[in-house]
Amino acid sequence: MAHLTPAHTVNEQDASQYDGMSVAWHRKARRHGRGSAYLRIGRTIRYRIEARRLARQASRRTAGEPRIVSDASRSRMADLIMARLTEILQRLARIEQQQTQIADDLDALDRGLRPYGDGTKIRHFDTRRKSR
Repeated sequence: MAHLTPAHTVNEQDASQYDGMSVAWHRKARRHGRGSAYLRIGRTIRYRIEARRLARQASRRTAGEPRIVSDASRSRMADLIMARLTEILQRLARIEQQQTQIADDLDALDRGLRPYGDGTKIRHFDTRRKSR
């Protein structure tokens, strides 16, 4: 590896100006394992100029060019989609159960039975008011 001098590296502020992103964004990207490669020298963070230039070229796309997604991102996305689909299917199953219960209750009312929530029915449900 070639010897890196300060002339080959830039600090956080210069990297932020180069990218158009804030210093806070760079810190967050480092914390989450994203962003450009960096060097930590004591408490100082330095970015390699060549790595910044290559990263910028790699992220450049033209209109209509497909976005390159890593296998790890694709796998995470598939897991999120599967979890969401499972949740939706469970919700649909609950709705179907509710619809079945409502249809049974309406059928019981049509036959003159009074439905209760526990599934029992009372016969001879009379909707007419009794005169006193």
